[in-house]
Amino acid sequence: MTNHNIILPCSSLEWMNPSLHLERLDRLAELIKKKGYESFELTYQVQIHSSLEVRMQQFESFNQSDTASLDVVIYDGHQVGTASCSGLIWNDWVKTVEQAIIFAQLAQPDQYAQLPPLECFKQPIGECGLFMPATLTGDQFLTQALALEQAALDHKKIVNSDGASVSASYEIYCVVNSQGLRAVIPSSIFSQSIYVMAAERDQKENDGAYEYRRNWNDFSSALELGQLAAQRALAKLNARSIVSGDYPIVFSPRCSGSIIKNLFAALSGRSQYLKTSFLEGMLGQQVLPSWISINDNPRLLGGLQSFPIDADGLPTYAHQFIEHGVVLEYILSYYSAQRLGLKTNALASGLLNTTMTTNVSKLHDIVKKYPKCLVIDQLTGTGVNILTGDYSRGVDGFYYEHGERIHALQDVTIASNLKEMLNSIEYHASDYDPYRGLKVGSLAIPSMSVSGHGDESDCL
Repeated sequence: MTNHNIILPCSSLEWMNPSLHLERLDRLAELIKKKGYESFELTYQVQIHSSLEVRMQQFESFNQSDTASLDVVIYDGHQVGTASCSGLIWNDWVKTVEQAIIFAQLAQPDQYAQLPPLECFKQPIGECGLFMPATLTGDQFLTQALALEQAALDHKKIVNSDGASVSASYEIYCVVNSQGLRAVIPSSIFSQSIYVMAAERDQKENDGAYEYRRNWNDFSSALELGQLAAQRALAKLNARSIVSGDYPIVFSPRCSGSIIKNLFAALSGRSQYLKTSFLEGMLGQQVLPSWISINDNPRLLGGLQSFPIDADGLPTYAHQFIEHGVVLEYILSYYSAQRLGLKTNALASGLLNTTMTTNVSKLHDIVKKYPKCLVIDQLTGTGVNILTGDYSRGVDGFYYEHGERIHALQDVTIASNLKEMLNSIEYHASDYDPYRGLKVGSLAIPSMSVSGHGDESDCL
């Protein structure tokens, strides 16, 4: 790719015209009404995606794709049918409506299957600043990817690269329903990533770094991200196991969010009405230490996970989800709210831009507090049981003594129960990525069971 062709013109694209899409959805809505169905939802998404990859300082690939999809939901009383199709062809859209009608006629009645009432859609949707276009060229993509990879390869122990990539996506989300909702929401997402291999003697380790941003200009420099990828791979060299026992565990910002995601899963409306949660019936009860509160702002301007409506089409708003460790509300869709006999709270898409109380600044502040501890960088395996709270994961990370990193870890598993883990969180640092939706920094659990294959010499 050596020309200067513009690959993402964005601002002049025909598909960015809101009226173009709403007119088509309104036409489809009229067709549904003529067929005798008064309750429905139509969702249409269009995306333009471009990506470029280099490997070992050579151009590898460039891909550009335009995709469009339509989802149709038809309510026949309390019977619901859904169907979807790709593309813009009108006849395909009509066939999709017909399929959804057939599925609705065949579905089992569900007393909770219905759209939210009219009054739920009366508030204006508003803006979240999700679309930050940039006119980009192939040369810009190539220059960024090459610089990203070169910054990592400049380290002498970085011997190979899995490639550096840069991508940009523009999307428009359109939704129309029979309750009067008509929304067109454009957004942009840019990403850059680099993965490399470090080697020393007969040992080899892979790692990398990536970023997602709404605004192209918010990227870290290629030098900064490339060096971070190299440092992560280099740090994993000379890994060894440790002696089994109970250790303080510090989850780094790379994986700490997964612990809080488990909390959210357990407090979802679905897990509550299905009674498949280790935190069943904990509304109004304490699940975290009293010094921790969790808030959500789904309308954060330019937030990576921000969105003005939830999956039910309801306008989103700020939530104080947990206050002083006590659960104030569940994560509810309109359907799950009805199942539980609760008021819906516009969280059908989950918590989007979440912040959690901190009590230290960074990871190093935490590890200094323990004579010995493990810092977990990556989790492997699927050993999380949301029904019982049982937790067992393979880990990559580091063994620390008195605030100093001693060696990388291998063949180590950590285990506990999520209820105990959540209740015993001792430290939470403010070293999270401010651009992420789930803003969770380094997180310390004072004691977890650790299984290793080492002897005392591995801790020296």
